Amino acid sequence: MELQRSIRFIFNAEVWWHIAHVARWSTQIWDVVRRYREFCAIDILLREKYPSRAPMFPYLPSKKYIGSSLSADFVDKRQRDLGYYMMSILHSCPLLVQDEIIDSFLDIKWHILERAREESSERRSASTPTHTTTSSNGGLSPMRLQL
Repeated sequence: MELQRSIRFIFNAEVWWHIAHVARWSTQIWDVVRRYREFCAIDILLREKYPSRAPMFPYLPSKKYIGSSLSADFVDKRQRDLGYYMMSILHSCPLLVQDEIIDSFLDIKWHILERAREESSERRSASTPTHTTTSSNGGLSPMRLQL
């Protein structure tokens, strides 16, 4: 149950959108769209909920640096810093992955359930018997039987 250690971000010229690239298992990957203020909110919630662990949490990168907050250097630095922040939070206590705050932020349960539904649907499809008939043009075409 270990999260892949990579976080990916993009920059939208009008709004900061932080897309955390999250993997639960090697075959399960999804993107989570979050704004900087949502990182701020999760930081506050986690520090309030886990005051004994809060000193181990890194600080969020600054919302603005001296100079332009739209510069490429600023964008790159903030992306790296937010990635470091998120990974440090998760590594400070592996059980945080199961916390409802982290779950909500990363949409973990939703994606696990969605994947389970997809796999269940695939298994049902694979186990549904098919019958082959001859089409009017003499070729073979599969016909799915609904039971």
